[in-house]
Amino acid sequence: MDASPVVDVRAFIDETKIGGYQILIAILMFLVIACDGIDVSVMAFAAPQIIRTWGIHKQDIAPVFSSVFLGLAAGSLVAGPIADRFGRKSVLAISVMLFGAMTALAAVSNNLTTLFSLRMVAGLGLGAALPNAVTLVAEYAPARRRALIVTIVFSGYTVGATATGFLAAWLIPTAGWRLALGGAGLVPFLLGAIMLFALPESVVFLATKHIKTDSIGKLMARVRPGTTFRPGTVFMAPEDPGAGKRSIKTILSRQYLFATLTLWMAYFMVIFIVYCLFNWMPVMAREAGFSLSNAAVLTSVFTMAGPVGSVLIGYAMDKAKPAFVLVVTCLAGAAMLWIMSDIPGGFGVMCILSFSVGFFINGSATGLNALSARIYPTEAAATGISWMQGIGKFGGVASALAGGMMLGWGWHMTSILSSLGGPAVVAAAALLALGLARMSTSAARASAAPLSPSAVSD
Repeated sequence: MDASPVVDVRAFIDETKIGGYQILIAILMFLVIACDGIDVSVMAFAAPQIIRTWGIHKQDIAPVFSSVFLGLAAGSLVAGPIADRFGRKSVLAISVMLFGAMTALAAVSNNLTTLFSLRMVAGLGLGAALPNAVTLVAEYAPARRRALIVTIVFSGYTVGATATGFLAAWLIPTAGWRLALGGAGLVPFLLGAIMLFALPESVVFLATKHIKTDSIGKLMARVRPGTTFRPGTVFMAPEDPGAGKRSIKTILSRQYLFATLTLWMAYFMVIFIVYCLFNWMPVMAREAGFSLSNAAVLTSVFTMAGPVGSVLIGYAMDKAKPAFVLVVTCLAGAAMLWIMSDIPGGFGVMCILSFSVGFFINGSATGLNALSARIYPTEAAATGISWMQGIGKFGGVASALAGGMMLGWGWHMTSILSSLGGPAVVAAAALLALGLARMSTSAARASAAPLSPSAVSD
């Protein structure tokens, strides 16, 4: 068919059914985020053997854990502006190759300083890859299916982290931590190299920059096979250049400031728990007498519970007041942590309890992203979520250091698990305050609003 001489690429994609080309892009981005999960998790599973092999104290590995999150924070800050100038494809592919190469090089490191530096640089690549992967897949997805596709692609992180745990349970005891790190680095490096040739540039980026018009037409024809464009067709991607600045002002305005601060508090605490367990569970479990394989499985079970909790908690949030649902899940997570710390159980019982903690705590982390999207207006939702996630990265840094300190003080697994119930209660309190404030605001608006004729008709 013949298209109009002026084509809005956003509208074109929104009006197109999901096809094979978009599915291919989604699969590639799923693999990128799965590699992200592999890279972040592999160090946690390698840590017990590194500690034993190098003869270092448990708390000495804490800066290595935190270095990744520092790199993640820096990478996520610089990735957006660079990709907005040079394109998604090149920045994404180079970022994936970067964190792959740094992880592979970490396999031959012989001291903590080298390992810290390599993990920091790997974090830069990880932080740059994640937002660009999400942006690219979102820009090729039609609006009516965009949230679903992004959610599925995001699940790659859990798939990668969980698979790493089960593989590490077999690989590290038999082949050693160096081979595990080498493999975890080689896979994303090869994927990044493939993407340099197989991954398309974002048509939205090309249209916004008004470059490579012929390439835009070819890419659009792949999105909707059979489409042809007249010579001289102008491709455009309308956007509001002031939206970003206004969205920052919105989330920090008087109307939304309390919601913003309570969301940040809750998310910081939940992410603190998630990564304290994620990073330190293998070390804690080894100290508690579990084998290296069982310690890896315990951590994988905790991670695997996240998607299950996310789906069911999300369903509950659709049926009831979402902030209060998350109050319940955070308190339930605290209860599971206290039970896990108090019940002397075998490996099977600990797996069940680890799954329960992951269900409520990981599910709450996902639920907080959904709650943030509901609270802010459309033009500020993306900024609200990204800033909240940025605060969460500092929770990851704090958890790495805190876990090392607690182990350095001689705390056992039971004491650490019990102490993590505290942040869950703080998160619940912040969410309770948010829920009550929103109820109060809604009631005040309802009482102040005059009845319109349509409100009393029929």
